[in-house]
Amino acid sequence: AVLGRAFKGMTVLELGAGTGAAGLVAASLGADVTLTDQASFCFPGNGDGPCNKPKNSLLDLMRVNVRHNADALLERTPEVFELLWGEDEHIARLKHKQYDIICGADILLFHRAQPALIHTLRCLSGASTVVLIEHTDRSGNTNEYPKDMRDFLDALADDGLWLPSVIRDHGRHITIRMVRAQSSDALFRGTLIRSQ
Repeated sequence: AVLGRAFKGMTVLELGAGTGAAGLVAASLGADVTLTDQASFCFPGNGDGPCNKPKNSLLDLMRVNVRHNADALLERTPEVFELLWGEDEHIARLKHKQYDIICGADILLFHRAQPALIHTLRCLSGASTVVLIEHTDRSGNTNEYPKDMRDFLDALADDGLWLPSVIRDHGRHITIRMVRAQSSDALFRGTLIRSQ
C-alpha cells in the first residue's frame, strides 16, 4: 500500500493500536512510531453511560509489548499515547503534528466515533500523508461494503478532503487507502469516493 516508500525515518501513527503489533513491525523497519489507543473502554460519542476503567489498559499492554520487543527495534522505540479521537487536547500531546503514515485496523466499528476519527485524521495528516485502514467485513455479503464502512466513505465524501481507494481481497478483508485531495482533484471529489 505504500510501495516505493522505505519505512526508515518515516513517522507512523497507529490508531486504535491495541497490542501495537503493526506499529512494532513498522518500528522494526526503522520508522518513528507513535502507538495510540484509548485508556478505557470508552469511545467518542458514547452516550450509553459510564465507561469501564480496567485495572490494566490497552496502553499498559502496548508498553509491555514495546519493552518485550526492544531487541528487534532499530534506532527508535515506539512511544505510547492515549488518544481519544476528536479530542484536540489529546491530539496536541502527540509526538508529531503530522505523520507520513497513519494506520488502523478495525477502527470503523464505532459509527458514532467516525466524525471524531475524520477530525483526528484531518489534524494529523498533511499533503503527502497516506492513511491505511484495514477493515474486516463481518456481514458475509461480498456484493457490497459493510454499513460501517459505507457510512465512513460517505462521511469522507461529505468532508471533501480525501481521495480514498478501496481494495477487497477474496476473503473478508478490506483496505481503505486514502490521501488528501489536491486542488486539481476537485473535479473528482464526491464521485469517486461515494459508497455504492
